[in-house]
Amino acid sequence: MEDKNSGEILVLDLDGTLGLSLIPQEIAFNNAFFLIKEELEKFCSIKLEQIRKSYSLAKRKLYRKYPFLPSRHDKNLRLEQTLAEIEKISNDVKITDGKLLEKVKKCYWDTFHKEAAAYPDTHRTMEELMDKLTVIIFTNNGLEEAELKRRIFELEEHKHFDVFVCSEELGVCKPGHGFYEKFSELLKQKYKINISENKVYMVGDDPEADIRIANEVGAISILIKKDLLANKEPSKEIEKPDYVIFEINEIIKIIDE
Repeated sequence: MEDKNSGEILVLDLDGTLGLSLIPQEIAFNNAFFLIKEELEKFCSIKLEQIRKSYSLAKRKLYRKYPFLPSRHDKNLRLEQTLAEIEKISNDVKITDGKLLEKVKKCYWDTFHKEAAAYPDTHRTMEELMDKLTVIIFTNNGLEEAELKRRIFELEEHKHFDVFVCSEELGVCKPGHGFYEKFSELLKQKYKINISENKVYMVGDDPEADIRIANEVGAISILIKKDLLANKEPSKEIEKPDYVIFEINEIIKIIDE
């Protein structure tokens, strides 16, 4: 593809940046936990707190096993690992035979579909930005989940974005070592976009994962305070953004400065 006339590039995060998805994710997990409790109470006594602790342990184990790798964000894998952890404390009741897992996964994704959505001003803003510069969306989600969220947010190629990239294509997540180098190389080789030779804006809702990367590579960093991470503040100097916004449409004013 060819760069836009301005030669400027906008890189946007997906979750929490272009739509409400992190709070829906928490709601979906909670519904899944209630379903697990309901199903297991047919065979054994288990408290909701035990299920939550099993999930937290499962998540920590996945983060250690897959450091800055796409699998750490796989929700189906988290649910599977959660059931495996619960099985260890459920008096030898076999719960990882697949049937319960499928019910739990369906509960999670049905809830997520119902709760997640693009912000009200996302589509109009993205359409206006497409007239100004090259728009790239990057997400730490794996390919399947990334595509699912793109559909839920109703984001269309050539209308709302030029390029959509997920961590599975790179083999590394933000802010892992080598992320930006692999991201730049993919854009250059696959899309003929030389990001290193253009003015770059990077927008995200996480000071650690998004703003840090932007600042490290000399991009203009924009922190959007929305969704679950709205109150998360930078913990280090490198995580402090050039701009703070509260609605996605505020990007346009920054671009036009």
